[in-house]
Amino acid sequence: MSEANITDKRDLSDGGPSEEAPSRVSSPPRKKKQKTNGAVGVLSHPAEINEKYVEKSFKDCMRAVFQDGVEATHIGTEAAVITNPFTCCVLPNFVKDERFLKGLKEELLELDFNNKSNDLYKFQQSDALQNFTSLYITALKKLLYEDFLSWLREVTGIPFINTFDLTCSKYNYTDVLLCHDDELEGRRVAFILYLVPTWAKKDGGLLDLFDMDEHGQPKSVVKSLVPNWNNFVFFEVTPKSFHQVSEVLNQDKCRLSVSGWFHGPTVPRPAPYIEPRCTLTPHVDTQETLFYEWINESYLDFGNQSEVQDTFSDESEIQLSRFFEKEKYEAVLTQLQNSDIRWKSRGPANKRHYKSAELTSLPPVIQECLSVMQSEHMFLLLSNFTALRLHAQAPCSDDDDDDDDEDEIEEVQEKTEEGLDDEDGEKVNGTRCKSASEESESKPEARIVDHDDGDEREGVTKERGEQSDKVQDGDVHEQGTSRKDETDLQDGVVIKMKREASTPRCRAEVRKWTHGCYTLLHDTDTEGSEFALDASVFFNTHGVSQATGGFVSYIAKGEDEELLSVLPEENSLSLVYRDKETLKFVKHINHSYRTSRGSNGNPQNSHCAFYELYLVYYE
Repeated sequence: MSEANITDKRDLSDGGPSEEAPSRVSSPPRKKKQKTNGAVGVLSHPAEINEKYVEKSFKDCMRAVFQDGVEATHIGTEAAVITNPFTCCVLPNFVKDERFLKGLKEELLELDFNNKSNDLYKFQQSDALQNFTSLYITALKKLLYEDFLSWLREVTGIPFINTFDLTCSKYNYTDVLLCHDDELEGRRVAFILYLVPTWAKKDGGLLDLFDMDEHGQPKSVVKSLVPNWNNFVFFEVTPKSFHQVSEVLNQDKCRLSVSGWFHGPTVPRPAPYIEPRCTLTPHVDTQETLFYEWINESYLDFGNQSEVQDTFSDESEIQLSRFFEKEKYEAVLTQLQNSDIRWKSRGPANKRHYKSAELTSLPPVIQECLSVMQSEHMFLLLSNFTALRLHAQAPCSDDDDDDDDEDEIEEVQEKTEEGLDDEDGEKVNGTRCKSASEESESKPEARIVDHDDGDEREGVTKERGEQSDKVQDGDVHEQGTSRKDETDLQDGVVIKMKREASTPRCRAEVRKWTHGCYTLLHDTDTEGSEFALDASVFFNTHGVSQATGGFVSYIAKGEDEELLSVLPEENSLSLVYRDKETLKFVKHINHSYRTSRGSNGNPQNSHCAFYELYLVYYE
């Protein structure tokens, strides 16, 4: 697409648009009226290219500039060829008679538009215009795919074929198309014809062009083109052509355009860049008393842990409110907002954009919090919450003896009260069990996060029962260790053990989310190659909603349907177990997050940022 991606072979079934992108978690399309399927009459205002652009002298000049890669502006037409960061041509006043464009705009606005929304974009799109035969659309197709295509062959030297794509797009307030390169088999040149009102940079909706880093990944925006009425923009689709449509910021203007691709022989492209795998570490040594100071005591009660595990075993996800003790949570939040933490932008833009803290710059209270989340006690607690093998003395789940599960956990719990054996043979106290009478009066809620389907609740791994079989087969383990159980006697306690032990491990990150942040699905995601437990605790989430973005969306690989959506909530631990066929992304945080107001009319989030302790645990 001219302003749409398809680096991971995502595309629309109708051939796609140039400023749109393929459907992954797209909203369902509305019924189409198909009003404009018959051309009647003759145009009183013909569709013709500006006569200055068809003059031989102009074409000769553009051919030399376009093919030789020399940046230039043509005096008299203001046509420009940009070569940095990649070759892009701008033809102002492209159509000779503006009365034709006005008629075309009116006809286009009569079409039904489909709401399109997934990890990459949010906007509205028409059906493929090549399937319409109305008066102005038919004339536009002739102008583009006969008159201009002949012109383009002369200027670029590309041997185009007669395959083409054409759609109309509407970008309204908060609509966006994030960074992509348009590369897909057969696409050679992307184009956009703008039909916008008077437009300024402050309105957003710019065509941003990215340069590249040493790995061939998008680095930063080096050129931005403001949409203008009757401007025609085109560029060759190459591994360098990373671009985006920036978010529309004006609530009163619609960014209307017609866009598509010209097709030709496929050009070889380099192998995709594979990012290095994140470093994983075993648990860290943390004082026992420190762990108990941080975790809400209700979650240390065995009865509550059993309830959490029952729910998690059915759903593969849960959200635990008031997870940290209140004073600890508030201390971390204060430091996140006010300390001199060094925040580094995480990219590249075709995969993610958010801020990550340099761990060495974190103040002591946040470092302490991270050590608790990576402690042996936390690994054991998460094992009790999820029945995953995140600790050597956690019980092993087995569908054939589910009735024994609770007894196993009780045996392990009794043992952890007496103390766990560390590697040196010394006792280390584990996650303690409290009686019901000792529970906090304000018992935290352990609840399921919302699903879109409402009635039927489906875990992120489709069915937990299916996943249990996979776990027993050893699919969780990088080394392929056996999950076949055997019994082992330790200090008089019978515990199900794996025949070959693996080392549970994790990674941790402190993330800052602001307007414009997001993560995207991509084919080269190394993290998604293993089964994993995602764990997030959020801070300062006032003003975050489904409308603002910032929520985490889980989908099945190759499917459009969303399995699960996790909306960040204050001091809530979100746990989601995902398999190798489950993908996730954080929805782009749009401008409405900055402007959201409470019932009193004041901004809901004066800092315009929320924070996340993000950890991933592996068995």
